[in-house]
Amino acid sequence: MAAPEYTADNLPDHGWREYRKKVTTKAVRVQGPFTVATTEGPLTCQDGYLAVDARGFPYPIAADEFSLIYESVDADPDRTVPQVPTVPTPDPPSQPQPGVPTMHLLETDIRG
Repeated sequence: MAAPEYTADNLPDHGWREYRKKVTTKAVRVQGPFTVATTEGPLTCQDGYLAVDARGFPYPIAADEFSLIYESVDADPDRTVPQVPTVPTPDPPSQPQPGVPTMHLLETDIRG
């Protein structure tokens, strides 16, 4: 037996219950196109928000969709991340350079 496929035109008309999220969602506005490496593969958003789910995984939300679903609990809801051009990074030297500090990032450093 095939799994049911739902569209906006054939949703069940009974059995629906109301649900509310238990946690807040962290998000930041990103103006212009951006791509997020999600657990389901890369997703590109033309203009929207970069959000983090309850498990700490990032995902994009289109700006119009975001405004329908979320309201800010932050004192400054209009913070944005400007589009920054990608600059190729040179390959690091194979050996530490004298007088140049070496930085080692741990996962906790970048996940906050």
